[in-house]
Amino acid sequence: MKHLKDIISEAKKMELKHHGRDKAEGEIEFKKKHTDNIQDSPYPAKGTDDVLNARSMKKDKSKPTHKSKEEEEAMYEEAAEDLPLDIFEQLVIISENEEAMIVTFDDGEELEVDPETADALLSCFEELNDDNSEYFLGLLESSESFIDLVDFANEAIEEWK
Repeated sequence: MKHLKDIISEAKKMELKHHGRDKAEGEIEFKKKHTDNIQDSPYPAKGTDDVLNARSMKKDKSKPTHKSKEEEEAMYEEAAEDLPLDIFEQLVIISENEEAMIVTFDDGEELEVDPETADALLSCFEELNDDNSEYFLGLLESSESFIDLVDFANEAIEEWK
């Protein structure tokens, strides 16, 4: 019985042909030309591992994700203050403050809404199902449909009494 090391040593002694043929013309010269100048180092891009792995990179502290939770909340609250309120939010503010306020609609029209009107619209909104409440919110955005909603809310409140 032959051992593996014997088989390997016999194979090394034999002259094996490349796929059953001799080396093609110019193959040896091509291989020498392209493999003789290769540097045999353990890591071919030595000195670039800091760049590739970002080990020496400094953290950017100016990004919002590197802020504390309190700083982030304050930052988002400031940004939210700059956004215009939608009509429903304005109605809630009018109702809570019990003071009339001028409301600007998407079509550019402005109306002064008193607390009683805001209360009527909000109480009517609370009684609606999900589909109708979405429709109601859509109608709030236009001054013409807003007036129709005020009439509807007043009639509905009269019927509930």
